Amino acid sequence: MSERGSDHVRSFAASAQRNAAVAKIARIAIHDCAGVRSGETVLIVTDNAGDPELADLLAHEARSVGAEVVVIGFGYVQTILEIPERVSAAIRASDVVIPVCQSRILYSAAIKAARERGRILYMADFPTEMLMRPVVQLADYGALAAYGEAFPEIFAAGGELRVTTPAGTDATMQMLPDRRLSISTCRVRGPGERDYLPGGAWFGCPDETSVNGTFVIDCSMEPGVVGGVVEEPVRMTFVRGAMVELAGGDQAEEFRSWLESCDEMIWNVSHNGGGFNAHASRIGNLMEDERILGSFNIAGGNNQSGWPGSNASSFHWDAMMLQATYSLDGVPICERGEWVHPRLVAIAEKMADDVTVAPHEHLGPTGEFL
Repeated sequence: MSERGSDHVRSFAASAQRNAAVAKIARIAIHDCAGVRSGETVLIVTDNAGDPELADLLAHEARSVGAEVVVIGFGYVQTILEIPERVSAAIRASDVVIPVCQSRILYSAAIKAARERGRILYMADFPTEMLMRPVVQLADYGALAAYGEAFPEIFAAGGELRVTTPAGTDATMQMLPDRRLSISTCRVRGPGERDYLPGGAWFGCPDETSVNGTFVIDCSMEPGVVGGVVEEPVRMTFVRGAMVELAGGDQAEEFRSWLESCDEMIWNVSHNGGGFNAHASRIGNLMEDERILGSFNIAGGNNQSGWPGSNASSFHWDAMMLQATYSLDGVPICERGEWVHPRLVAIAEKMADDVTVAPHEHLGPTGEFL
């Protein structure tokens, strides 16, 4: 009996520890990220594959600031077309929508329509345990917001982007001034805004036919590689935006098999990007890996969901490289994973000065960054 009792104590302690960690996620999401205000209508969307504890704690935290909160659930769905109409209607009618379901609803018609009225903090498609990691718990949300303002200004005029890595990447592409960057800083404040938790990445859509050179993937890839983590480099060569060579070991062949199961447009480039979250690290899940500080992203397949791109594939993939060096029209931005552009260096230095400040202490009582 005593042995069983001690097991119960250990289980209780583990449960209490998890509850405290999830409660911290809820506080960060509601205050630092979504900026929920009194009188707003907040919808927490979950499903039977989601985490009810996270959904409940998000609702509790939102109610604590005076918001009207509804938690709505549905059965896990394989495609975005299967979302029940009652859920879609609730999404469209809310000021703030926070999906924590495992169903992949990001590109659903309901989420797109929600942006006409409300804002969306997307926390779906991955386990809660990922949100317990430093990429969320220790992130400097003030710094992420500052980076989020800097990158669009750096890329505003467009130009030739060149990227290299120690692993052998060497490629160029033309960034276009009329294709704005998509920025993930974890911060949404007004109607039409959408972001992700975790955050800390920029994404751009270059002129697809301008992408030439070789990308050596030494971090992670998803989908197409089981587990996501790249154990041996995968080498991709592009000519005028089309992959003409794929080389490497077993994982390269695994990826090739996946590409061959898709449509022809999957071989063409989709977008690029880079990470700026100092607390992100490689885990094989792109929701964190894309945010690794100083990393670079190349993606293929569909690029018409977020940009006016030319790739109409029904599929999409992303691949990450570490310790990137990249410049725009010869102006250095990042060198071997460290910032060299003056605007970014200033942010990094301020972040270092503020390292003793807790992440959510960068925010004032109204949720504005100090």
